[in-house]
Amino acid sequence: NQLAYLRQHFDGTVAFDANGRPVGYGDKATGDSIQNTGEVSNLQRAGNAANNDLLTLGAWSSAAVKPGAGSGNPAAALAPAAFFTGQRSSDADMAGLSGRSATYRFDQATPVFSSIGAQGAVLPTSHLTASFGGANTTVGINLDVRFSGPGAQASTDYALRGSAGRQTDAGFAGNLAISGGGCTSGARGCEAIASGAFIGPSAARAGVSFAAST
Repeated sequence: NQLAYLRQHFDGTVAFDANGRPVGYGDKATGDSIQNTGEVSNLQRAGNAANNDLLTLGAWSSAAVKPGAGSGNPAAALAPAAFFTGQRSSDADMAGLSGRSATYRFDQATPVFSSIGAQGAVLPTSHLTASFGGANTTVGINLDVRFSGPGAQASTDYALRGSAGRQTDAGFAGNLAISGGGCTSGARGCEAIASGAFIGPSAARAGVSFAAST
């Protein structure tokens, strides 16, 4: 089940190769290891490490997930695997934003991968709406995804909508409803999840990952 592969880690180390491409991750708490076993593609960056707001996203053509001694996660082989990593906002930053709100639009995105081989795209109408309130921070997630059909076949658009609550530190996660492509809200077999994090001082950036079954 592709939904089982969406994982979020908040305290660990990212390994980069000589060209600055992320090739692995080790989680401090669980010992989980996620290693690139293929090619790095769709690599995009925003911010920089010196300003504590570096956000990197991309895809590995394949990756291996190995659980650590303190983990309850199963081992897995992913092909392909999209990811983002960044320097998360501090607790002090998050507390200082209480009572404020912000809208985040996606400047960058990886392709949307499908188990049937076709690739989709995140549309420019996608956005996040954050209402900051400390432990009660909520994030409205609006994702519009398009899979273009060949030739004269019409494109298929999906709308993923939901609300995510704050998780560990600057992270958020929640369930999404899907409409489009034969899915209606609440339809059996149509489900989605999303998780993400605020990045940099004053939550200047945000990243989100999602997975869906249609």
